[in-house]
Amino acid sequence: MYLVLLFVWSIPTNGQSSTIGLPFIKYYSSIEYGGGIQNWHISQDSRGIIYVANNFGLLEFDGSSWRIYPVANGVKVRHFNHGMDNQINIASQGEFGFFSPDHLGQLRYTSLSQNLPKAYQNFEETWKVFHLRGKEYFCTSTKIFVIDGPTIDVIEPNEMMENFFLINQHLYVNIPAKGLLLLENKNLKPVENGNQFINQEISSIIPLINNRLMVITKQNGIHILGTSGIEPWKQTYQALFAQSIINAAIRLNNGDFVFGTQNNGLFIFSPDGQQIRHLNKNYGLNNRTIICLFEDMQNNLWVGHNNGISYIELRQPFSFVNEFMGLPGTGYDGFQDDKMLYLGTDNGLFVSDISITDPSKNNFHLIEETEGQVYHINKHEKWMLLGHHNGGYVFEQNKLPEKTGETGTWMFLPLKTHPDYLIAGTYNGLDLYKKEQNSISYVRKLDGFYESCRILEQDDIGNIWMTHGYKGVFKFRLSNDLRSVQEIQFYGVDKGLPSHVLINVYRIRGDLFFTTEDGVYTYDNETDRFTKDPFFASYFDSHPPLH
Repeated sequence: MYLVLLFVWSIPTNGQSSTIGLPFIKYYSSIEYGGGIQNWHISQDSRGIIYVANNFGLLEFDGSSWRIYPVANGVKVRHFNHGMDNQINIASQGEFGFFSPDHLGQLRYTSLSQNLPKAYQNFEETWKVFHLRGKEYFCTSTKIFVIDGPTIDVIEPNEMMENFFLINQHLYVNIPAKGLLLLENKNLKPVENGNQFINQEISSIIPLINNRLMVITKQNGIHILGTSGIEPWKQTYQALFAQSIINAAIRLNNGDFVFGTQNNGLFIFSPDGQQIRHLNKNYGLNNRTIICLFEDMQNNLWVGHNNGISYIELRQPFSFVNEFMGLPGTGYDGFQDDKMLYLGTDNGLFVSDISITDPSKNNFHLIEETEGQVYHINKHEKWMLLGHHNGGYVFEQNKLPEKTGETGTWMFLPLKTHPDYLIAGTYNGLDLYKKEQNSISYVRKLDGFYESCRILEQDDIGNIWMTHGYKGVFKFRLSNDLRSVQEIQFYGVDKGLPSHVLINVYRIRGDLFFTTEDGVYTYDNETDRFTKDPFFASYFDSHPPLH
C-alpha cells in the first residue's frame, strides 16, 4: 500500500482547502492548448466554458479539449467580455470586434474597428473591453471607443491612459500624469484623493465595503482609497508587494485576496490580511510570472502566465506534499501528533511544524538516524513507533530514535489482551516488545510463524489478523506466555474471499474491514466466512481494487 505523497486532512469548517502542502495544480503548456505563450485574460460563460485571451487568439476549453479562434491578421487578444446572444467582444492588438457562433456553433469573428472613421483606425493596442449600460467600451492607450449599435463615440483625453477598471458599473481610468479618474458623461474626472496615484501604474482595483477601493499598484504597494484619503494595506508587506511587482489581483468568493506577480508567483491573503499561501516557481508553479487571475464557478483558480496556464483546485479538501516542501522520495505513511506532522518515505522519516502560519515555510526536515525506507509511523502513549527497513524504532518527540528489534520491521501493534506488550510485524514473522516505565524495549522473536507480516490488526476477542500481499488472510492467537504463535488459520477463496491477493485489513470505528479486489468484506465469526459488506458496497464499485 503506497500513499504516493498524497495525504488527506480534515476539511476546514470555513470551506477553505487545507493549507498543509500544495493544492492540486494542473499546468497547461502552450503545446497542450495550441496557442501562444502569453495569456492576458480568463473568464467563463454561463455554460461553464473557459475562455482565454491568448497571443494567438481566443482559446476555448470545455474541460476536455482546447480550441483556438484567431482574430483577423492573427493578432494578440488582450481582453474580452461576454455580451448578449453569446457574443464575445474582443480587445486585441490594433483591432477590436466580436466573436459570435454560426449555425454550427463555431465562433466567427467580426471586426468593429474597421467601421471607425479613417482618422481613428491607426492605433496600437486595445487593452480592455467592457459592457456598460448597454454599450461596449473599447479602451486603447489614447482613446476609448464607445459602440452603441451603429453609433460610435470617441473619448479622447490629452494624456496617455495606462489601465482601465470596471467597478460597480463605473469605469475607472489610470492616467499616470493625473492619477485615478472616473468616466462620467464622456468626460474623465478626478477621483477624490485619486491624485495620490500620480506617476504610479495601477494593476487592479477591488471594491470594499463603505465605498472604499483597494488599489493595487505594480511597484508602489497596495492601498485603501476612501473619501478621507489613502492608507497602506498591511504595512508589513508593502516592500514585498513592491519588489514582487503585482500584475493582477482578485477577491475570491470566500473573501480571500489573490495577488499575481511578475517575479514572485502567487500570494493568497485572508480578508484580515494574513498570508495563507505563497506559490512560486520553487513551490508549486511552473512559471513565476502571472499576468491574469480568474475564479471559476467551482471556486477554483485559473492563472494566466507569461508562458502557460495553471488550474489550481483551491477548494479541494486535499493537499499534495512533495519535494517542493523538502520531502524526497515515495510516501508510505504519515502521522500527525498535535502540531507536528511526520511523513515516512523511502528516504527516511521527515517532520514539519504545521502550526507555522506561512504554509510555504512548512518545509520538512529529516529526523536523524532514520535514513532509509520507512513503512509505518504511529504513536503509543508517549512513544512514537516507526516501522523501518533497518528495524523497529522507538522515540519520544524531540529525541533521537533508537533502533531495536530485527532488520525489516513493518509495523507495531499494541495487544488488547496484554496491555503492557506490543508485537511488531517483520519481514520474517513477529517480534515481541514490552512497555516499561520509561521505554518500550525488544523482548524476543515469536516462534511458530515466519510469514512476512506487513499489515496486522487484533479483534475484540484476541484474534490477530494478518493480510499478505499475495497469499491471503491469516488468523492466529498468541500463547499465554507470549512466546509463540498458535491456532493459525488461513482464509482464501474457499472462505468467501474473491482472491488471495491485494487484501488489506483496517479498523474502522472499532470494527475490522478487509479491502479486496472486489470491494470491502467483513468476517462472520459464526459461519467462519467472509461476506461482502453491504454498507461499503453501495459506495464502492468492484473495480479498481481497493487498497
